[in-house]
Amino acid sequence: MKINEANSFTDFHAIIERFQGKSVVFRGQKNTEWGLRPKVGRTDFHVTSGGRSQAEKTMFNLFKERAIPSLDNIPHNDWDWLAIAQHHGLPTRLLDWTYNPLVALYFSVETEHEGDSAVFLLKHKCMYVADHGDVPSANPLEFDRVALFVPNHINKRVIAQSGLFTIHPEPAKDYSDNKIEKIIIKQAVRKSIKRMLNQYGINRATLFPGLDGLSDHIQWLKTRAF
Repeated sequence: MKINEANSFTDFHAIIERFQGKSVVFRGQKNTEWGLRPKVGRTDFHVTSGGRSQAEKTMFNLFKERAIPSLDNIPHNDWDWLAIAQHHGLPTRLLDWTYNPLVALYFSVETEHEGDSAVFLLKHKCMYVADHGDVPSANPLEFDRVALFVPNHINKRVIAQSGLFTIHPEPAKDYSDNKIEKIIIKQAVRKSIKRMLNQYGINRATLFPGLDGLSDHIQWLKTRAF
């Protein structure tokens, strides 16, 4: 994995410029030490049999059974169900990515952290895409390759974040590939980058449409350290 370092917003922009016109998606993480591992692979489950795989299936089935009263539109396949579950915080084998590098940069610097953060770039030109003609008949929990996935159920948050997913057949392992590059965002510039992103309209209110995102953004505006 090639590693770059950004000591300013300008540094980050210069690195991203190298990928202009290329097929790239981005992911921000607040801790540069973290690997690319889905939440279900990072969660400690208290299970008596079946291990992590069975726990994942049980959680997913419970979510599908109990989420219906809260949904305006019911998904037509398990892939879209999995995307909704991921969106609402259930541990799944999906990783969130974005087409917008500034969105990924925001998520890397959004929360306080005593250390460097990171933005990952995935060059996906030759990567398998699980499109809607292929996936409805396949079980996403049995899909045998890493693939890009854009759900049919696209809500306001996914649109605002220019979001998509990768699905991982071995979610307990860090995803590593020669198509990935990493940009380390130095801890000393995290706050200044977050302020700069706000000037570009990238903030909690725009990325999380609704009153919760607006409230979080207003609180940040009035309590941030300049």
